[in-house]
Formats: sequence, C-alpha cells, structure tokens
Amino acid sequence: MKKFEIRKISELSEETLKNFYSRAFKFDTEINENYRWRYRIGYKNFEPLVLIVDNKIVGHAGLIPISIRVKEKIEDAIWFTDFYVNSNSRSLGYGQALTDAWMKICPLQITLCNEDSLKIFKKFKWKSNSNYYRQIKPIKYLNFLSLFKKPNKNLQISPILEKKIIDLVKKIEKNSLNKKDVEIVRNEEWFKWRLLECPYKKDILIFEYENEYLLGHIYNKENFKRMNVLFSTKKSNSEIYKLVTLWSLKNKIDYISFVDNKNKTNKLLKLPYLTKKINFAYFSKNDLLLNKIEQNIDDIQYIDSDIDYIN
Repeated sequence: MKKFEIRKISELSEETLKNFYSRAFKFDTEINENYRWRYRIGYKNFEPLVLIVDNKIVGHAGLIPISIRVKEKIEDAIWFTDFYVNSNSRSLGYGQALTDAWMKICPLQITLCNEDSLKIFKKFKWKSNSNYYRQIKPIKYLNFLSLFKKPNKNLQISPILEKKIIDLVKKIEKNSLNKKDVEIVRNEEWFKWRLLECPYKKDILIFEYENEYLLGHIYNKENFKRMNVLFSTKKSNSEIYKLVTLWSLKNKIDYISFVDNKNKTNKLLKLPYLTKKINFAYFSKNDLLLNKIEQNIDDIQYIDSDIDYIN
C-alpha cells in the first residue's frame, strides 16, 4: 500500500470531483449535476470522503445524513452510499482505511449494500439482516385486471407540491402515535429535501386514496417504463397499491417495483423470480441501540438511502 490521504469532497475543486465521478460512476450520468442534493451537502456538516494516492482519487465513500429517533431523543445518523475503490487499488487495504475514516464521521451508521460491501462492514463488526427485498411486478405481461376493482374516481393524482407533502407528514405523524423505540425521522424538512429539491421531481406522482398515500417515481430504462414505489403509508397488499397498479396498466407502465420487509408482507406476493435480497447493515458502539435498530426499523422503502436512483 502506498502512502495515501483522505479528504472531504469540499476540499477538492468541483472540476476534479466531477472528472472523478465521470470515470468512477459511468453507470450514473447524472451524479455530476446532482451530487450536492444526493449527499445532502450542508445538512449537519457531514459530507463524503475521497482517498487520494499519488494526487489521484482512487477511493470514495458517499453518505446521506439523516436523523433517527431513539425513544424521545433525536440522534444524528448517516446512510453509507457510493463506496468505490479503483480496480487497480483493491485488496491493498485502501477500502478498509476509507471505511475506518468514514465510520468516524458519525456514531450511528446504516446502509443497504451488496454482498461484497457487507464483507468489509463485517470486518468492522457491523450487524446486518436480510429482511428486505426488492420486488418487481411485470404488470404488462400478467393479467391483473381480475384482481382489482373498477377504476376508482377517488384515487387522486398530483405532482410534487409542498401542500401535499405537509399533508403526507401529518398522516405519518398520526400513524406514529404508537411510537416504536427507534425509527427513521421522515419529517417535513426531510421530505422537502427528498422531494421538492429532487432533480427528477417532475417524474414523481403522489397518489392519494382515502387519506392514504403512495409516491411513485416513473422513468424509462432499456425501453421499459417503470414505476418505483418511493413511499407508501400502507403495505403492498393494500387497496391503494391495487388501484395504483390498475392505473399503471392503463398508462402503459411495464413494471412496478417496491421494497418490502419479509416479516410484514403478504407471502402470496413473493414470487421468487421477481425478488432480490437487500442487505441492511448498521453499526454503533452502543449494543443496546443496535438491538433496538434490529427490532424496530422495519419500514425502509425506495425513498430511503439511494436505491431509487442507482438502479
């Protein structure tokens, strides 16, 4: 391993950073324009790190700062995202060095990761579970019509508006009256960042039915029209999901995808060839807090972390 330094991305010129993103994240052509939004730059003064060898960026550790409520106390936390080490610099210890520096930014860290990343986290004594999975329903090729009621005029559809966000937050707060010990904070400030400031908010619709909400991100990929269910106040076997699926059929959407928890979903919906496991990993030096995260955080959705826009 050569001598290296680890720096915050704010210490680099924008040109240097964008050149690196263009090389390292070729699959994500929009990162150059939206990285400030993606990493929520300016919130809590947390920001991604880069690892530099011979004046070149060879590693990157992204993050999204959030808050987590632990009983009545609000704790700072970060999602770990966009971890990268140059192919020529792997297996040399840079990945572990970068992870070690990243873990010092904030005392509570969570991530959704693949198996390779999970192996690194476990070396740092992270805990994990595989309760989450991504489900894709190819509605274009399946006859779901018999499963649904006729189109319901009470299904309201609107673009992302501040008033709708406020109404959604009120609904979430009402549902949180029976609070768990630990939960991800999705308050008005958070939703405004995630939705109102979102660079692709024009592609997001708010569906409302009988005071329940579902947020859908509609986009085209490889000649398919797809909807990611960013967030819903109800489970995947609920009436609003059925009505939105029917709406999607009529609007020529090929796939609907959502994140679900195997402990909460309707098992009849789990078709093995349409699901993909997601590892949820988390770390804190507080063992009691780790156990509470394991027991209480069970509602991660596409709107969390970066899984919506890295597909």
